[in-house]
Amino acid sequence: MELVKDSAMANAIMAANAEPEEEQAVAEQKPQKPAFATWEVGGKTYRLKLSTADVTQLETKYKTNLMNVMGADEGGMPALSVMLDVAQAAMKTGEGTPVSRNLINSIFDKYVDEGGSQMSFYTQVYMNIFLASGFFSPALAAGMEDGIQEARAIL
Repeated sequence: MELVKDSAMANAIMAANAEPEEEQAVAEQKPQKPAFATWEVGGKTYRLKLSTADVTQLETKYKTNLMNVMGADEGGMPALSVMLDVAQAAMKTGEGTPVSRNLINSIFDKYVDEGGSQMSFYTQVYMNIFLASGFFSPALAAGMEDGIQEARAIL
């Protein structure tokens, strides 16, 4: 009887220890959104992410939700001014202070001088700001990231 009891206890312990590993494997398979979008220009990497305050400020400015300014009608990209407004809202200094529009314009000019384009900015930076800022579920974000990667390959 004791042997059966010890065997049952050993099986219970093994099962209890196996569950976290299975949960960890499932968690590792879940798509993760990036913590920040990045924009590399002139040897510097800028981190961009919209806070709730940033989103509401942009929505007030455009009088619509940001999903509507993500892309123009018929699947096109938004105006450069809109994309740079979003980038400006998403970029902060190390102290959390918003950056000036002049700085964003200067960074974008340098980006273009280094071979970037509005299309590459749209696919490599702008859309990633929305991914990092939680506009999409992790699964949808992973699917979008695949599409963005394909677009990058074409550019």
